[in-house]
Amino acid sequence: MKLVLWVSFYFIAFAGMVAFIYLRKDTVIKKTEAVPILNYTEYHRDAIIADDSSYVEKIDSLAAVVGGMLNQLAEYVMQLKERDEMILQQKWRLEKVNKNEKELKKKIEELKNFNAKAANNDKELQELSRTLSSMKADVLGLILENLSDQVVKILYDKAKKKDKVNLLKSLKPERAGKLMNELARTKK
Repeated sequence: MKLVLWVSFYFIAFAGMVAFIYLRKDTVIKKTEAVPILNYTEYHRDAIIADDSSYVEKIDSLAAVVGGMLNQLAEYVMQLKERDEMILQQKWRLEKVNKNEKELKKKIEELKNFNAKAANNDKELQELSRTLSSMKADVLGLILENLSDQVVKILYDKAKKKDKVNLLKSLKPERAGKLMNELARTKK
């Protein structure tokens, strides 16, 4: 039953469209008569040749413009490559500078630590110099006899004026003279 209904529905719809077109055929014919009919079978050789020469000139001028644009584009590409190379070089230099900066900061920190230790050692040497100068000359002489000339020189440099005299008195005359000669050379 459904099939019969569908078939009749399609048949009535098709018949309605045919009747509509048949009734409106006059307006459709009038509209199509206004359209010009193109004749593709005619060949005008002269017209095509004349048009071809203008096309060739236009194509040649376009080719020249495109060629110029390609040359300019190639120059831009070269400039970009050069700029990229410069950027890479600057980046490499910046990395090198950053590395050097880190190394310098590390060395500065080491020098600060060294200076702090040296200041601490300086205080210890002054204290040792005071302690040694408070000793009697014969005991001090025995202790200085076992120290190197460089250590004795450092102790002499760190000692106060009155302690320097006691230090020299406790040394043997030859060693005291040698110490004085070294001190005189370093002050020149």
